[in-house]
Amino acid sequence: MAIYNKRYINKILTDPLPELLEDERIYLNVSYNARGFAKATHCGFDPTKKLWFTGLHNTYLPNLIKLYGVNNSTSEKAMNSLKTYLKSLALKDNKSDSEKR
Repeated sequence: MAIYNKRYINKILTDPLPELLEDERIYLNVSYNARGFAKATHCGFDPTKKLWFTGLHNTYLPNLIKLYGVNNSTSEKAMNSLKTYLKSLALKDNKSDSEKR
């Protein structure tokens, strides 16, 4: 019984990706060779679509998009949310740059 609990706790600590609904998933074009990095950056794998995905709350999201790009399987709702999120990041960056001057 103690071994089961230890494995369960280790899984929770090492796999913090929350359950995402289909229309919240942002699918990425991750190659097979880069799967280890995707796993390390808290991405999940959808075995039916055979694609890696993440959500808007992933702190590595902007970098993941730059590296791999967004797959066409991403829902329209998720794409709209992603565009809004990226615009808000751009506004924050512009604001912080103007404050530095």
